[in-house]
Amino acid sequence: MHSGPKPRDDRSQVRNRMAVLEFDEYPDVPFEGPKLPRRHSYFHGVRRDGVWPAATLRWWEAIRTMPHAKVWTATDWEFAFLTAEGHARYTEGGGSMTEIRARERRMGTTVDARKDMRIRYVAPSEATKREEVEVAPTAAGASVTKMDDFRQMYGAGA
Repeated sequence: MHSGPKPRDDRSQVRNRMAVLEFDEYPDVPFEGPKLPRRHSYFHGVRRDGVWPAATLRWWEAIRTMPHAKVWTATDWEFAFLTAEGHARYTEGGGSMTEIRARERRMGTTVDARKDMRIRYVAPSEATKREEVEVAPTAAGASVTKMDDFRQMYGAGA
């Protein structure tokens, strides 16, 4: 996830030219993230096993299938699991919707949140074309020689 202040849309940071902001692009294809684990809740130090509310299950299905979730690490998924618990508590009559919305913004659940995080969903065909065109990065200053040139130079394969 990107950190720092939200990029400005105006020209106050540059002189006579528009700022170019890089976006992370992801194919707009649902990702298959993990299902919610069994719910364990504690009330006054006593552990109570419970079921997830239907609203939280619907919410989780939307979260775990976001295309950019494929780059989440284990800690990102733990953050999402804890947010699911907050969502469940709010659905059951407790918890804070303000905290849930703040966490959803950090996870990029809305178009505006993804814009702030510089995440863009692109049509799958566009993403596939970009992946095919991109060349693997090389070490600084290194050059890549085509194998055909190498074979021609040393007479291999003749």
